[in-house]
Amino acid sequence: MLEALADVAIDLPRQRQQCPCDACEETGRTPDGALCTARPEAAVGDHEWDRCPYGLLASGWWQMLTATDASAMVSPIGGWPDTYSAGAVWGMLALRSARQRAEARALKRARQRAGM
Repeated sequence: MLEALADVAIDLPRQRQQCPCDACEETGRTPDGALCTARPEAAVGDHEWDRCPYGLLASGWWQMLTATDASAMVSPIGGWPDTYSAGAVWGMLALRSARQRAEARALKRARQRAGM
């Protein structure tokens, strides 16, 4: 599930447009501020979800994970990976893999447009 969630996160603008959530309007939060747990009517990011992936992306855990990942892209982070939870390590690896897949898709599209 982490890889599917990372794929949604990396391609978030397109996912929000193509796979809307009526309960949270793709913000991940319901009008009362709670994390959205509505079940999507269709697949989001080629994955069937039992709860709103936008709500998962809005969770504190995911927000901390993406902040740590962003820091790691700027400079090595102390204690990596030994002092981090397995979930944080797997989450950051999933984000990096999702970025690589997105870059490969973009390169493939660019080559197709160029007729290569």
